[in-house]
Order: sequence, then structure tokens, then C-alpha cells
Amino acid sequence: MSFTDSLGVLKRRDMPALNFASPLSLRGIRVSYAGSILLQKSKRKPPTKKTVNSESPHKQSAQEKCAVLDTLPSVPEIMPTPPPNKERYTCRPDQTPWWKTMLEVTAVVVGLAVAVIYVLQLKEMRKSTDASTVAANAAKNGFELNRDSLKATSAGIIVPNMGFQQGSGVVNVVMENRGKGNAWDIETTYRVSLISLPRKNVILRLPPKTAVYPVVAPADGPGEFTILPKYTREDLLCFNRQQEAVQVEGEFRYGNSFDNVGNRKFCLIAMVGNTIPCSALEMRLRVNSDPLGLNIPPIPPQEDCHKKE
Repeated sequence: MSFTDSLGVLKRRDMPALNFASPLSLRGIRVSYAGSILLQKSKRKPPTKKTVNSESPHKQSAQEKCAVLDTLPSVPEIMPTPPPNKERYTCRPDQTPWWKTMLEVTAVVVGLAVAVIYVLQLKEMRKSTDASTVAANAAKNGFELNRDSLKATSAGIIVPNMGFQQGSGVVNVVMENRGKGNAWDIETTYRVSLISLPRKNVILRLPPKTAVYPVVAPADGPGEFTILPKYTREDLLCFNRQQEAVQVEGEFRYGNSFDNVGNRKFCLIAMVGNTIPCSALEMRLRVNSDPLGLNIPPIPPQEDCHKKE
């Protein structure tokens, strides 16, 4: 049977009309097309004897259709979308007992009160700490003041001093104890020089000298004498005209009942009349050149009074 014959069979009146829009119509078309292919293949086989088949061709085609339909995959059925759930849910009310809520609120209030009390206590502690610090500083300052006053009244204080005998050219370096107690282990190293004024040129410089004193009592002052070599009458005249001066510079250290005083430097200049620190030389020269304070300009630097050989 050809494909057209199969279509003729499908168009017979005893078969219901096919709805091509339904899945059954599509399956029928597939079955008919498969049947036509099988018939074409059967024509290629060698001729066989015709046998009388008691079954009708319509019945054979139906069996073949069922066999083909069994081999085809089944079409999955699409489940319809379920309708939306319109049920309403209600939450249960809070089942916490009232006494438990009251306890929680009371605990929060008590915690806040304790925090406020701690803050106030912290402020008071800071105030007391500040007051204690002020009192401690006052006590420390009072102790230091008492110590300084006690030190000034009972400790040994060494002050370097110098004397110069302008007639003979002898220099005496003295370590005076101007305190109220003993001083010990006094050691000094110094150097004596002869300088010209106002240029401060060094005319003569002696080698360094060291002196050691074990103990110096209050108001006492051992000294070391140094003789200027080749000190002549011309030096005396230059010294009296304030054109020459004797300078001593060095350092010293000592100990007392309170502490040990480390190395301290000193510088002294002996002029006509007294001994002054080296830092006061400029002021002394200005006063000597203008004793009445008339703002007279200082004397310009001149040549040295004389030169040592």
C-alpha cells in the first residue's frame, strides 16, 4: 500500500474526522507515514506466494500502527499550575508573663543606676587623686626647700678666688669654703696667664698647675702661690695703667655632706683694685673709660704696653 492509499484509508467515512490540532491527529499522521515506509520496504523483498490472509487489510494496518506507536516516545503531560493559597495565618500573642517583663525592666533600671554611681565615684576618685598629687608635690617642694636651706646653712661650698701682689708679681689661687660645713676632696687644675688690655692678647702663659686639699673647714681657704717670671717694673707700670692684667682659668670639684659637686669651670682676672670674673671685663673697661656715665666712646685698641722676650 502506498502513502496515498494510506491517506485514502484515513479518509474513509467509517473513521472519525481527524483534528490536526490535537495530539491524536499528529500521532495518526506519524503512524500512517511509518506504515507507508514499511510498505515500501516490503516491495523490495523477493516476491512470495500470495497467501490468503483471513485478516482484513484494515486490521493489519491497525496492528502495524499500534506497533509503531509503542516504539514512539510518550509525550509528557504538563500539570496545570496550582491555584494560589488564599489562607490567612495569624501569629500567637506574646505568652511572656507580666512578672518576667517587670523583672527585666527592673534589672535595666538598676544597671543604669549602678553605672551612674560608678561614674560619680570615678569623678570623686579623680578629685582625691589630684588633691593627693598636689599635696605630694607641695611636700616634695617643701623637702627640697628645706634641703636647700639646710645645705646653705650646714654644707661646705667652695668658691675659687685669686689674689695678685702687683709689686712682686705673685699670684695666689685660693679655694675658699664659704659654706657652714666642711668640704673635702677638693681638687683644682688651673693656668695663669698675663694678658694685654683691651685686646686680651696673651703676653705670657704658664703651664697648668694642679692642687689637692683633703679637707677645708668653713671660712678657710688654702691657696697655691705662683710667681710670674721676668716680672719687671715696666709690667708694674702697665698693670697700674690697666694695660695689663693677670688671668686664671681652670676647673675644680669637691664633695660635702649632701652631694658631690662635679667639675666646674672658672675664669678670674686680677686688675687694679680687685678681682673680677672674665665675663665682667668688658663692663669694667667701659666703666674705667667713662666713670661718670657720659657715653664717651671706649679707647681704641693700642699696641701692647711692652713685649716679653
